[in-house]
Amino acid sequence: WCFLWAVFAALMQTCGSFKYVYIPCDSSRPMEEWCLEPKRDNLIGCMTDHLQQWFGKAGELSPAAMKQFREHVRMNIKEKGLGPEAEAAVDGGQFDQTIGCTETVEIVTLLPPMAENGYVTVSMYIDDRGIARQLPRNERATNLMHTVSNRAGPILGDAFLGRAYDNEDDDFERLDLRVGDVSSNAGWLKLCAEHKEQSERNRGRVEATMQAFKDKKTLPESGAEVEARKRHEEERLELEETVKDENDPLLRDGFPAFPAKMRPVLETEQACVAAAAALRERGNLEFKNGNMALAIRKYHKARRYLMHCCHLSVDAPDPVPDAERKGLVAACEMNLALAYFKHGRLSASAHWARLLLKRDPLNVKALYRLAAALHDAGDVPAATEALSKAAALAPEDKAVQRALAACRTRARSEEQATAKMARNMFGKGFGNLYPEPPKPPPKPDDKMEDENEEQEKEEGGGMEVDSEERERREWKK
Repeated sequence: WCFLWAVFAALMQTCGSFKYVYIPCDSSRPMEEWCLEPKRDNLIGCMTDHLQQWFGKAGELSPAAMKQFREHVRMNIKEKGLGPEAEAAVDGGQFDQTIGCTETVEIVTLLPPMAENGYVTVSMYIDDRGIARQLPRNERATNLMHTVSNRAGPILGDAFLGRAYDNEDDDFERLDLRVGDVSSNAGWLKLCAEHKEQSERNRGRVEATMQAFKDKKTLPESGAEVEARKRHEEERLELEETVKDENDPLLRDGFPAFPAKMRPVLETEQACVAAAAALRERGNLEFKNGNMALAIRKYHKARRYLMHCCHLSVDAPDPVPDAERKGLVAACEMNLALAYFKHGRLSASAHWARLLLKRDPLNVKALYRLAAALHDAGDVPAATEALSKAAALAPEDKAVQRALAACRTRARSEEQATAKMARNMFGKGFGNLYPEPPKPPPKPDDKMEDENEEQEKEEGGGMEVDSEERERREWKK
């Protein structure tokens, strides 16, 4: 009984094994698939603890290597702007006793954990002392890193790849990553390429923000950045509501908020697509019932399950045609654009329409959804432009033609109203911007004389009256 209890206790401490990929520095050796069985209370640090032993086989650093390692750390401190205090700590003797004598593993994030990707992340683990130990260049790992990220510098020595589910507000779980997943047609590599492209577009803004942070200044946000920040905050709150839905018997749907937590584990694209189709159908039902907030959460959830196909193994069974999966993703994004529009959140509606048009610029329905959001937001010229493109692509679509005619009518009305206001404001030249001086009143004698002459003409039939008669009449008055 004691033996069985010890076995049971050991099993309770472990949480199952996971697979990760070893990329040898020697290009003549093939990549290998390794397995690690971590303890339940050390899921996050199990990789670094294990790899510290691996990299520590190279032995302690020599005095010359320690000096080079210190310079490397100092350079990183300057690049990150940590200040003179951090630089002074590197020169102290405590550095050699702590950091200098402790094996450290550098983690390079290739796929960052984001909500739209289900918080699945892929990281590369390398020797932090590669430069000091003068390790050779790892060509395969370096090429992979440059393909999917903007990180500069080569990878020195052996490298390891691992995958995990990392949501700061939820659990952390290790996921399998196989050798077949490190190939050009892997889904996670395509997601990395999209993220790299977006990072390059925002590079200028990021550099300006970092410089403002060093100068202790505040960089003003543009209108688009304010809208994006507001949209991200709304989506974060929607995710929190989605997690709460799982504990509500009336709102739960049998699927976790994030596909990585699905049990049994989703291992095929067919399973992901089936789950997404069921969630989208539930969203359509809530949409018909007028519950737009819940419908939006279901559509987001369905899209996450479709995107989870990118994290499956390349050799997974039951593959789904790429066109079918992309078509279902487009349908979910179209549903989101319409549901946000019905919910009165025009900026979010326009965002999802633009996201769909980025992949399919000739999508007439997406152009129509974008125009509807822009029109109600007051941007009539942009709405007219989107509808003009839709009308050119689908000239027989009567709904598009009616919407385009309505936009043009409103644009003409606004132009006429603007022109009228300008005429009223500047009708008499720019001098009308200032109050005109008051006109002097007429002299009393002249006015009285004019009135008397009019009366005389009326009474006398227009004949002249002599001076005595005029004088007599004045005295009567």
